Amino acid sequence: MKNILDKINKADEIQASKVELAKHEVELNALEEIRKAEIEPNAFMDKAISLKNEAKQNFINAQNKYKLIIDLCDKYLPIAKEIGDDNTVKIFNNKRKMANDMFKALKLDIDKLK
Repeated sequence: MKNILDKINKADEIQASKVELAKHEVELNALEEIRKAEIEPNAFMDKAISLKNEAKQNFINAQNKYKLIIDLCDKYLPIAKEIGDDNTVKIFNNKRKMANDMFKALKLDIDKLK
């Protein structure tokens, strides 16, 4: 009788070990699937960050060019006024206003990308 009970206990232990091994195998498979699934979104995030940084730099470059337009208008506007060229004064004022508006708009875009 003791021999039969020992065999039953041994069988139970083997079954418990098999269940435990199966559980670990499921856990390992699940972790591997999750690890593989994480690769793709991480790659997209890396690309998005790179594009965001590139966009930010392009906005800064554009802003610098608009600042140059503002500075040039400020430089030549007094000369146009001095010689009495009203049409050129009007053009410089319009260009300066447009450049200033764009400069400010780009500042907002740059701030959003921080």
